[in-house]
Amino acid sequence: MEYTAIPMLLSHLDQVGSRAKDCPDAHVLSRLISEMCKSCLKCSLALFQYFDAYPLAFRMLVQKNCDASVRQVTAELMIEALRHIKAGVPVQYGVSPSHDDSFVETGDDEDQIPTITKMVRNILRWLWDAFHCNLRSWLEVFNLMLSFVRLGHSEKEAFLEEHYLRDLLQIVAADQDHDLNSQFSRMVGNINRRVNRPPTYDSILDLLNELIGDLEIHYNDNHMPIGCPTPDQRHFHGAAKPWFTRAELGILHRIWETKSNNFMEKLIAINQNEEATHSILEKLMRKSTVLELHLYNTLKQYISAVPGASNLNAPYLRVASEVFCPFSTQADLIEDLIQHVNSECMTHLNPEAAAFFEFQRSVYEGTRLNSGDPPAAVRISMLKKIPDWAPGLLGCHDLTVSAEVEHFLQERLFKLISTSSALAGENDFQSNYLFEIVAETAKRLGIACLVYLHENYVARRVDVASRAVAPLERVIRDCSKFCNPGNGDTLTDRLIQLSQGKFHGPS
Repeated sequence: MEYTAIPMLLSHLDQVGSRAKDCPDAHVLSRLISEMCKSCLKCSLALFQYFDAYPLAFRMLVQKNCDASVRQVTAELMIEALRHIKAGVPVQYGVSPSHDDSFVETGDDEDQIPTITKMVRNILRWLWDAFHCNLRSWLEVFNLMLSFVRLGHSEKEAFLEEHYLRDLLQIVAADQDHDLNSQFSRMVGNINRRVNRPPTYDSILDLLNELIGDLEIHYNDNHMPIGCPTPDQRHFHGAAKPWFTRAELGILHRIWETKSNNFMEKLIAINQNEEATHSILEKLMRKSTVLELHLYNTLKQYISAVPGASNLNAPYLRVASEVFCPFSTQADLIEDLIQHVNSECMTHLNPEAAAFFEFQRSVYEGTRLNSGDPPAAVRISMLKKIPDWAPGLLGCHDLTVSAEVEHFLQERLFKLISTSSALAGENDFQSNYLFEIVAETAKRLGIACLVYLHENYVARRVDVASRAVAPLERVIRDCSKFCNPGNGDTLTDRLIQLSQGKFHGPS
């Protein structure tokens, strides 16, 4: 009776329960169906068979229904049923009946009954056919696909045998300047009409992050990517690990005229699901030094403190400090990117000063896992760079940021000077060396702050409120404490000259 009742309940859910205002009966019906499927394998099979026979009904419930809770609960019913079928009839599902997750798909003979995993791929195609029309259901639709992929190795392989990964990459990278097919052209048009209500990319990025981990990237002697022809040939030339396809690699390696990477730029600009975004970029860097260089070029291109820039700096700065600097294998690229950000921090009227300071704090306290730089050398290098960025953030119009920068300097520089000074008299080479470094940094910082004041206010004869420059003045006073006039120190002489108004241009 239950086996017979399941199709009737699902039909009622589709035709009546999910279409009434506020869907009061939908949740009652879904709970009833869920309880029946949990207690009976045949009911789970009946649920799957119904949606396999009527995939349009599944699309209406999961993709086109106006109520997010109906979309979500229907997707959960499907995954619940698949999990139950897999445990109860693994061979029919498409895996071996072992419990060690070493799955073996059934044969591909056309005379055999298709496995459940292959039938799911057919159901998913119905969702892919209309994903561009229903942006509001992206979260539930792609969460369903993610849940299916996470059911096991065989499910992931079945998903990767279709062009779904290529299409996921294209969803992120699609641009109206590209030659897109009609489906993606309509998707871009629909997104552009929702400028203030962007669709949710969270589940798309989680799904991408899940799929790309095991795939390998290969290059020829000219550093051009090599991929397999089609998704069902991922174990190209007998490779142990699956490959990306040529189409997927084409999307991942597409660059703009500015040398920035199209996919990476779009991925970062989406500014959603930060954890998955960073994980995707880290995995691509680990797989390919070519893509590592692409990420460097992209970050350098889109990090700019010039007011009126078309993009937000914050997501690019987070990727730079939390992904590129910690995981890059090329120390020279890390140093060059940090130098670029430092110069942008000195831009007057920086509209995103808080994001730039967060970058500085992160790289100062962070580690470089793959560059080969000793941690002590990195810390000294970052200490010496403080005068290259601090004046611009101390003088920014956001007084909250300037206060945080001032506190950072007290904790990371001036307290360090006091500590190293106390130890310097103990004939300890390291303590004496540290004292020399931090004292020199303090004097260079004082000079940089005075130059900043002159260039942005004095030379331009700009009126400024005293509270706006007070952080700079306090830091200059703290830096002046480490000057010893008359001992032939050029930095001391320069700082005294500038503080007395004897300005002869930047040092």
